[in-house]
Amino acid sequence: MRLFRFIKNLPQKHLLALSILSAVFYNSWILGYFLNRSQINNAYFSVLQIPGRPYYLLYIILDVICGLLIILIGLYLLKTIKLDKKTIIYYLGFGLFIILDAIYPISNQCSTTISKCGYSLRQIFSYHDVLGIIMFTLIFLILKNISKIARRHHNVLYRNIIKYNFYLYILSLISLVASVPFDLFTDITQAVVIILTSATISITPLVIILDKKMNLN
Repeated sequence: MRLFRFIKNLPQKHLLALSILSAVFYNSWILGYFLNRSQINNAYFSVLQIPGRPYYLLYIILDVICGLLIILIGLYLLKTIKLDKKTIIYYLGFGLFIILDAIYPISNQCSTTISKCGYSLRQIFSYHDVLGIIMFTLIFLILKNISKIARRHHNVLYRNIIKYNFYLYILSLISLVASVPFDLFTDITQAVVIILTSATISITPLVIILDKKMNLN
């Protein structure tokens, strides 16, 4: 297929640029502070994608593009690298679930504040929330795997950056869960989780490519 031929011939520097670009698109919530400021104060950033909201299609499209770029990168890694297949599959899965998460918006019940969203089983097991939990889990698994991969690298600073990104991600998830019942600092905790997720999106291809080069030497 032409797509797979194109993917396989993609220069690695372009691949890394695409991974950074996908991370930028994943941070579309930042636009909310300029375009929808009143709607995201003390609310989930996902409310920006509720149909009927101003610019909701923009936020959905940016997430879909992000997911497609991650899938493209994942397919390249899958076709060209024999090691770390499990991590690559998690990465591909994350790209797919970003798209699905954008297609199934958060409940309109959550449109004002996080407390209005509620904590019923119906809400927790809604499409959007389940997809979000799967995405958090995939990032956790990716970070766990690339932390192990990075241990093989000789550069201590590089190893520590990957390792502490993993620890910070776990702490940020705990902080987000703890902040939700009290509606306190949720803007900050959401932002930290998304930024660390974005860092993972951008560094995972680099870690896998560097690991391949080390194994070739």
